[in-house]
Amino acid sequence: MRYVYRRTDTGELVELIMTVAEKEARERDGRIVLDGGVEAVRDYSAEHAGDIRYTERPIESDALGCHPSQAEEFEAEARKLGVPVRFDRRTGCALFESRRHRNQYLKALNRDSGYAIHDRDGGYSDP
Repeated sequence: MRYVYRRTDTGELVELIMTVAEKEARERDGRIVLDGGVEAVRDYSAEHAGDIRYTERPIESDALGCHPSQAEEFEAEARKLGVPVRFDRRTGCALFESRRHRNQYLKALNRDSGYAIHDRDGGYSDP
């Protein structure tokens, strides 16, 4: 599930994706301690308004991945497309820095490779 919190030090919105059980374990009285020890307060209005951008965070994609033996080949192809992407040497997963990075890669694949790939997990707030 998606939860939105407002940092108490900067007022910045932070989006966390976690299970209900994880949320229950971490949150007390609407407050949570983020990585780095910063406290944040749940912001229900931002959470339900749908108007914040997804927090930039790393993404692992099996769907855009490859066989582990092809990781170097896929990385070279991504560089040729102008959007460098790392591929996990153990699993073959594509490793993206953020949703924006993944979307840039998808656009480059569709434009230059003749693929018709669509991100079903993409949202209106994606950059």
